[in-house]
Amino acid sequence: MRLISLFVLLFFVQNSHADWAAISDKALAEADLIVYGQYLGQSTLKTQDQDIPSYIGVLLKAKTLKGVNSASVIFIKRYSLKSPFRSDMLHFRLGQSGVWFLNLVPNTENLYQLTHPSQFKEIAEDSVELKNWQQQLK
Repeated sequence: MRLISLFVLLFFVQNSHADWAAISDKALAEADLIVYGQYLGQSTLKTQDQDIPSYIGVLLKAKTLKGVNSASVIFIKRYSLKSPFRSDMLHFRLGQSGVWFLNLVPNTENLYQLTHPSQFKEIAEDSVELKNWQQQLK
């Protein structure tokens, strides 16, 4: 009887595995703003006319590879640190450095977002990969 129960259980259990499809370098190069920078962390922002707070990540920009933004820090849309984890959330570590492929959040000024893991490449500032990106984006 146990053996039959095991087979029935295995028959009805379905595993699923989700994965992000890679984004081509050509598609990444179409981002609104591409910078080399370091993730400094995030803060909560709530204004008087907002019922729900915004969560803003901060990047310290070292180099602009594409786009126009004269600020030394870049603001990116984030999630609450207290939110339950979801498969579509992107997480970054303090001090993480690399190339950020950013798109403007619709109907905002100077607030950017990443919607795919390929939009961040953790690479060293003196790496060949960064030099290749600089050449490609000229």
